[in-house]
Amino acid sequence: MSISSRFREQPAHHGAHETQRPFRSPYTEYWDWGRIDLPDPVITARTGIARYRLRVYPPGTTALERHELSVAKLWWLCSAAITVWAGLLVASAQLGTVAPGVIALAGFAVAWYWLARTRPIRHGTRALHVAVVMIGPREVFGDAALFGQCRSMLATADEAMRSGASTPVEREAIWAAVYDLLAPKESERVAGSGASK
Repeated sequence: MSISSRFREQPAHHGAHETQRPFRSPYTEYWDWGRIDLPDPVITARTGIARYRLRVYPPGTTALERHELSVAKLWWLCSAAITVWAGLLVASAQLGTVAPGVIALAGFAVAWYWLARTRPIRHGTRALHVAVVMIGPREVFGDAALFGQCRSMLATADEAMRSGASTPVEREAIWAAVYDLLAPKESERVAGSGASK
């Protein structure tokens, strides 16, 4: 049974599925409720492990908030590039040491701004990881049953809204139900709080 097959069967449609953008992995499905990362065949063949990850944003997350999250991730990459570029300027002594430092700090300041702006959605996003060992006796690590249940609920809700059988409000109620299913268990919360002390 393929964990990802149900998502692969879903047609792209406005309001639920986001179109593929440059620099995004072709093995990731992007939806307005979150995303699902599918295993890269090359990496799976090399390591013998197929990794799946389901990420669900807090219910009600808007298109603008998702866009800001993408900008925040992109700015960290840009900041790293700016820092390297500033270092090269210092090494070549074209602008002295002050100007490159100011450029690098400005890049990181913008990156920190976007990180602070997107903190609620980043910290509120819930994820479920499943790994399947393909070498020897097949072993599954992670809650594959819960993964399948959440995947099925979201795919059914998306299809129902696409066909006009349900409203966006009804679909968001299912989104919220899946989000609740991914809530950390009490034992995980206790372990996490202990580790943070």
